Amino acid sequence: HVHPVENFLRIAFKILKPGGYLVISDTNLRNPYSAFKVWTVHRKGGLYTSVLDPDSSLEPIPYARERIFEASYLRKLLKENGFKICLTRCFGYLPRLPYFSKFAKFFEDVFNKIPLLNSLGAGYVVIGKKTKV
Repeated sequence: HVHPVENFLRIAFKILKPGGYLVISDTNLRNPYSAFKVWTVHRKGGLYTSVLDPDSSLEPIPYARERIFEASYLRKLLKENGFKICLTRCFGYLPRLPYFSKFAKFFEDVFNKIPLLNSLGAGYVVIGKKTKV
C-alpha cells in the first residue's frame, strides 16, 4: 500500500545503515489466483483512491488500495535503488490444510527448484541489502 513504491525504496536505502537489510513479503502477481483478485479489484473501481494528507493542508494524495508486483519486478526496483538482492523465494503453491501441510511443504520445496514453477507461489519474500553508502 505504498505509493509510489520508488520513493519508499529510495527513502529506505537512505535511512538504512550500510549492511542493513530490507525485507519485503507480498502477494505475487504472477500467481493465477492473485492476478484474478487484482482483476476483481480493477472491476470494482481500480487500485487507487485518494486520502487527505494531514501534513500539507489536507490536499488529496493518491493511495494504493491494492498494488502488488511480481517478485522479479520488485527485485528490479530494489537493484535500481542500490540494493543487492540476497534472497528471493516464493511460497504458498498449495493450501496448508490439516493433515496436508507436510505434503504441501514437500511440494513447495520441489516447486522452488523448478524454473518454470518457482515464480508461481501465492506470495514471495525478497531481501535486499544496502551495500554502499
